[in-house]
Amino acid sequence: MKAFRLLEAEVFPALNEIHIDGRVERLPSKFIDVLVVLAEEGDDLVSKAELLRRVWADPLVGDEALNHAVWVLRKALGDDAKRPRYIQTVPRRGYRLMVAAVELAEPAALGPSTTPGEMDAGDASPQDGASSSQAEPVADIPARPIAQPLDEPGSNSIAGTSAVPASSARWPLFDLLLIVLAVAGIGWLSWYSGRESSDEVAASVWRLGDRLTRFDRLADGRLLMATRGAELIAWSPQRSQPDWRLRLGAPSTVPTLEVDDRLYVASDDQFLYALDSRSGTELWRFMAGSRLRAQPALLDDSAVLADDHGEVLRLSLADRRVIWRQRVGGRMRGAVVVEQGVVLVGNVEGQLNALSLDHGELRWQRELGAPINWLRGLGAVDAAMAGDLLLASEAGRLMRIEAASQTVRWEIELGDAMGAPWFVGTRAFVLTRQGQARLIDLASGESVWRQRLKISGSQQPIGTEQGIAVSLAGAQLGLLDTDSGKLIHRVHTPGPIDWLQPLDQELALAGLNGDVRFLDLPLPSRTGDWQLLASGEVQPWSGGTEDPVIERAQSSEQVEPLWTVKTSGNAQDLNFIDGDLVVGDASGVYRLGLDGQRRWHFALQQAPGTQFRQAGDLILFGGNDGRLYAVEADSGRLRWQFATGDKVRSAPVVVERQVVFGGVDKHIYCLDMVDGRLRWRFATEGPVHAEVAVADGKVFAGSGDQHLYALSLADGALLWRQSVREWIVAAPLWQRNTLFVPVSDGTLRAFDPSNGSEHWRFASGGWIWFGLVSDGQRIFFASGDGHVYAVDLGTGRERWRQRIGPQAEGRLALAGGRLLAGSPEGYLYSLDPLNGSLQWRMRAGGAVLNPAAAPPYIAVGSADQTLHLLRTMIEPEGLPAPAERLETMSTPDEP
Repeated sequence: MKAFRLLEAEVFPALNEIHIDGRVERLPSKFIDVLVVLAEEGDDLVSKAELLRRVWADPLVGDEALNHAVWVLRKALGDDAKRPRYIQTVPRRGYRLMVAAVELAEPAALGPSTTPGEMDAGDASPQDGASSSQAEPVADIPARPIAQPLDEPGSNSIAGTSAVPASSARWPLFDLLLIVLAVAGIGWLSWYSGRESSDEVAASVWRLGDRLTRFDRLADGRLLMATRGAELIAWSPQRSQPDWRLRLGAPSTVPTLEVDDRLYVASDDQFLYALDSRSGTELWRFMAGSRLRAQPALLDDSAVLADDHGEVLRLSLADRRVIWRQRVGGRMRGAVVVEQGVVLVGNVEGQLNALSLDHGELRWQRELGAPINWLRGLGAVDAAMAGDLLLASEAGRLMRIEAASQTVRWEIELGDAMGAPWFVGTRAFVLTRQGQARLIDLASGESVWRQRLKISGSQQPIGTEQGIAVSLAGAQLGLLDTDSGKLIHRVHTPGPIDWLQPLDQELALAGLNGDVRFLDLPLPSRTGDWQLLASGEVQPWSGGTEDPVIERAQSSEQVEPLWTVKTSGNAQDLNFIDGDLVVGDASGVYRLGLDGQRRWHFALQQAPGTQFRQAGDLILFGGNDGRLYAVEADSGRLRWQFATGDKVRSAPVVVERQVVFGGVDKHIYCLDMVDGRLRWRFATEGPVHAEVAVADGKVFAGSGDQHLYALSLADGALLWRQSVREWIVAAPLWQRNTLFVPVSDGTLRAFDPSNGSEHWRFASGGWIWFGLVSDGQRIFFASGDGHVYAVDLGTGRERWRQRIGPQAEGRLALAGGRLLAGSPEGYLYSLDPLNGSLQWRMRAGGAVLNPAAAPPYIAVGSADQTLHLLRTMIEPEGLPAPAERLETMSTPDEP
């Protein structure tokens, strides 16, 4: 639409400006687009869903962004929401323009515009009675830009002793200097094209020095970063530096909500913070009953919160008064969704709860049998789907449910947990942890297409104009064609990608190490394989170097050995924790960085006896000296220890504040996680070697007395016990409300967890000494007959078996689309979990029993006292592959 007049205001969409009362208001382009859509519809009502669809290409942008846009427009126009002259709000329906738009001719020339940072600079003080704490100035940000502007007067240098405010204009001479440098070919200056200001320079890398827990985009285009160190940083892409930072009491792990000029941040310190979005000033905070790990729902005048103690409450935003409070139980996760007067929230215990928005009474509760990962209301996606929600569970179920009646409109079994979706019109793109990618029609539940990828983690995919961006294994960014699912681009990045966010003409990539990089968009039109440069541009990928240690089989996957270190004895107990590797050997416990450098060492007289488990800021493990240890994850300092009567070979299981484990002294213990105090102890008649399983308020444990036990988690009372007539030395597994138990006679057995009755059993040809892993459809285990087995989770029938040598008796690891198994003959095998086919194998110097994986990294210790770290890299179909660098091998011969 061309320029137009609304009463006293003249609107110029091409310039993103409103001229009114002798002043020029320059606004973000999306905000102007909202006004354009309203003008195009005359005095007709435009629904919120329609405005979101027509204005924002970002489908995850919700009502908060639209509310903020309307608020900014009203402020620019001098409008009043209660007595509107320009924009009328129709509650729960949408907006309409109250005056007719009269078309104007575009101006030949206009004077200089006010930058967004100059608007209402004096209106940043906190409310009366609110906290007066101020966000720290930009100059204090502990970040080091790679492309740092020169420290001249008027420059936005972060290294100087003072920082230029967002409203400061750059000196013309400095602009000229930057242009000269760019023309001279200074590679680390990348110019933003198509920005609201054409004289801005952006660093292509920003080093925060701390891993992010959230990476959100605000309505005005700024990035909001939450770190593990509990910092909140608002970063301006236009100025290439932060606007402000604020330290919270604990990290924030849920998306930040935005309404008008306020941010609402939920934190692990139990507080909901209200902040001024421009300055970061804390306006107020409200303390809930426990950690806030579910995204709150914001309404016009209130918010609905759900905490880790199962409490849901509605809070008045005007006076922080609790309107109602209801306890439904469980640890709330995902998001609180409000659809047509119904509040919906899920928990890790597998319950979906529906409450009345008006009074908070529980309307219904649905048992799903697995933790609920996320919920999304579909009313913002399409008005025709208002009142419905999309739900995903840890077991891989994707469902569309009507909120009022809990009617399931359709359901899909993907067999694996999914990250949050990306909406493409009335379709949803979902990506599972094992790399299943699907585009699903929300009306029917049918898959438009499906694709199998080797991915890194399970972060949310992001849509761009060129396609859907996903983080691939091997420190790569993949771009999928939206219509076909074909992988059309792959960009090799300097490190693994943790988060993605689209900007106007860039894609922001946050790495595991805290680096934030900016990839220029669009990518080259030629489909292919590219490498990200420091400038933000890409060049053709040149491949890597040869390494004959890894032998490739049927897979096109590449595996790169990163380093090998010597250990004091066999390094058989190891886990990836918070991006590092925790390893146990004869001298104690180490925490190593991915570069192989030691961060700390906890000395022991004997080697640890179990795998390591993380619980908040603690790492827990059992020892061969009969103790359970809790050490600080950051420093390795001992927090507490608990002594038993014999060795501890059962890895601890953490449930909320409780730690449950078994001992060779024939007991099952439950401790307080905070201080290690004994809560209860239960005596069996045999040693408890295996890790216990905890689910549905019950503890399931196998004992050397040839019995399977079910105990109450609350007090350790015996619920039932079942004779299996053999030793249970491997951990039980809970899946789909069934308990699966490996037994030393080589059988895998399925039990009813309510009473211990046996459903079915599957017999392998050898003993089963280590635990089970599952992808939600199959159960995998290694047997003493030399095979790795895959058994159908529902029927107990064999899906496939793969021989890896005379014996197969170690732990398995399932991650990144591969099943890892070690052998006493010194090989690490990578198998395809779908059919058991061999992908590749690595020859180590001694027996390999316990691999660990955190894609794209694999760690394995061997009996020759060495620890290896590998990195995997995908070879997607349809892309030019680097030169062959690994020897081809055949399936291992039968002995």
